[in-house]
Order: sequence, then C-alpha cells, then structure tokens
Amino acid sequence: MLSKIKNKIKTFYGLLKGGKHKDILEIIKRRMYSDVSYYFIKKDLTILDNEPIPEAKINIKLRPYRESDHQYFKNLPLDDMLINANIPTCYVAVTDDDVPCFRQWFMEPKDNDKIQAFFRYNFPLLKADECILERAYAIRKFRGLNIMPRVIYLMEKMALDLGYKWAIGCIPVKNTLSLKAALNAQARPYKLQVTKRRFFIRHTVYIDIPKKLKVQNPWLFPEINTQGKNT
Repeated sequence: MLSKIKNKIKTFYGLLKGGKHKDILEIIKRRMYSDVSYYFIKKDLTILDNEPIPEAKINIKLRPYRESDHQYFKNLPLDDMLINANIPTCYVAVTDDDVPCFRQWFMEPKDNDKIQAFFRYNFPLLKADECILERAYAIRKFRGLNIMPRVIYLMEKMALDLGYKWAIGCIPVKNTLSLKAALNAQARPYKLQVTKRRFFIRHTVYIDIPKKLKVQNPWLFPEINTQGKNT
C-alpha cells in the first residue's frame, strides 16, 4: 500500500514538474464525481490457427520494456505508475532499428497478487487459463500501419504457447473504434464493469451486460440479430 502511494506521489510530481496542470485537474475532477463503464471482453485463443495472420506495414518484433524506452512514451500517467510499480510484463514493439513504436502489457495469473494490489477491484482475479492484454498504446507517427493487430496477434500466440485459453481485455463502453477492432478479432464482451466515484470514494461492481445495452448496440452483440431472425 505504501509503495502504491509513493508511486502516485511520484506520478503527480512528474505531472506538476511537466506543467501538466490540466491533467491534474482532470484526475481530481474524475475522482470527485464520475460514472465510468467498461466492457470486459474475452477471446478464445484456440481459434488462432483458423484466423488470417495480420501483418504490419513495417517489420516489428516484441521485446520487454527497457527504462531507456520511456522517452518514447511520455505523458502517460497511469502507464508510468504501472512501470514504477513493476507490474509484469510490459512489452514494446520495435522496428528493425530497435525504435519503439507500440507498447502493451501481458499479465498472467501468477501475478494476480501484484495486479490486484495495483488495480484492486478494477480487474477480476485471473483464472489459471486466462491472461490479460492491457494498456495498448501506439506512438503517433507509427499509427495507421496496422501495428496494433499484429502485436495483439503475437501476444495471443505467445499466450496460447504458454497454455492459456482465454485473453481478456477491458474497453470503455463509448470507445467504438476499439470495440469494433475487438469484434473483428473475434473477441466478445462478457461482463460490464461499472465504477462510480463520489468525493474520492470508489465503488466498482461487475454485472451481466444488460439486455437494453445489447439491443442498443446490435453490431456489438450479433446474437441479438440472430435471435430476432429466429423469432
């Protein structure tokens, strides 16, 4: 708990030092009063062999994050907190010249204690056959090169080789672009996480996805269309 507080202080100090006063005010505002909902999505990794393999428009490879990579991933407060807390495992996609272009975490059930200590109720406990792919970020000048689908495929393949069956992700309900990308990758929403903050007190619950939300978003829940045709 003490180390987490130290990490938060370090992150806020970095924001102050960098003149990021608007970011600080936004964080305070969110923690004073906000309602945020996320879809938790899940993909069956055993279908990978039957899917087309996505290729990026440039050559990339994955390697673990290095401290020297930080210069490429600035102004990402939560990511900095993850790095400072040493949450495993952060991977970076790099070019042939070892220039970072993308970053994402690959989290495993063996690190449940660390994940829960950091995120607390923001993430469910991982089962033995589950892993999490989280905090994807593409450097601006490398966007539009199909790097994200390629990295996700490489991580999913790594997870499958390690014996995991399910890859879990967390996407804001209003992030249509990421949800469509997840749908195209054969991932499906399976739970709704609702977090309410009132005067710095947070309350988070996991619930089944309400039918009303499914009906409002039939593109995200194909089974709604299927049921309509069968009735």
